[in-house]
Amino acid sequence: MNLISRSVPHKKITLFFIVLLLFPSTSSCLNAGQISTAAIVIEFEDGLERVSEKVLAMYPALKSEIEHTLDWPLDFRIHVHMLHRAAFQNIMKGKQAAAYAVPEKHLIVIDTSKIRETPFSLDATLKHEMTHLLLHHHINTGQLPKWLDEGIAQWISGEATEILSGGKGKRFQQAGLSGRLMPLSRLHTHFPEDETSVLLAYAQSKSVVEYLHREYGISGLRRLLKTLKAGETLQNAVFNSLSLSLADLEKAWQAHLKKKVTWIAFLGNNLMLLLFTFGGLLTVYGFIRFIIKKRAYKDDEADLNDTDFL
Repeated sequence: MNLISRSVPHKKITLFFIVLLLFPSTSSCLNAGQISTAAIVIEFEDGLERVSEKVLAMYPALKSEIEHTLDWPLDFRIHVHMLHRAAFQNIMKGKQAAAYAVPEKHLIVIDTSKIRETPFSLDATLKHEMTHLLLHHHINTGQLPKWLDEGIAQWISGEATEILSGGKGKRFQQAGLSGRLMPLSRLHTHFPEDETSVLLAYAQSKSVVEYLHREYGISGLRRLLKTLKAGETLQNAVFNSLSLSLADLEKAWQAHLKKKVTWIAFLGNNLMLLLFTFGGLLTVYGFIRFIIKKRAYKDDEADLNDTDFL
């Protein structure tokens, strides 16, 4: 069974990993309580009632945002299991993750210890996993490419993946500039397992979705998803909804990314020079204003001297 997981490695990189494992039941871990509405059921371990209440409170707004963005109803009841680290790691068997979703069960499992380590990430985590549930509810898993699934989940949840700065970001820039990005066909059914490649895969996925939104708008993204829902292959869905081939879309995205990364690299490499230049221009501007004011003051003084007072 494919389980979609969210991983939050160190250095505040909020990226999401996909793991393949058999999903064991978490019911034996949840011995504290349950809160629910008609739309959501939250089961939690001892000591997690308050954070579970936060999930319950934020759920309606997050649901509304996702539905509005994708133009699809989230009209099924979801189940959320809130676990301490020990119980979560017992399920994940050492995998780094903050949460994962099981679309077949409309289930989200969250490691609350990771949420405490990364403040303000609870809403992003929940929104990310809810997006996975909604996408898989409307599109058969075989029709939904992994890069699109993860890219949309990151884009909707607004996660900062540090693509364009820091160590991992530099590798993404270098891959974009040198043409060493992974082909989207390689990311269709699964992501690579080594850390460097999987981080690059997530960065690429979000970048492609951002490009689609920039070039074709939300209507273009919706058309693509609805065409996939209708059962079209990815190649046909891209052509029918965006009027270009998948290969041409990938080339256009890479060209846009290379141009974007080139400008970012230029700004980064020449930041001090640009700052000094800007500071020099400000100094010149200030000096010119001073001269103008000084001359205006002398002209006013001369006018006063030429005035006859009665």
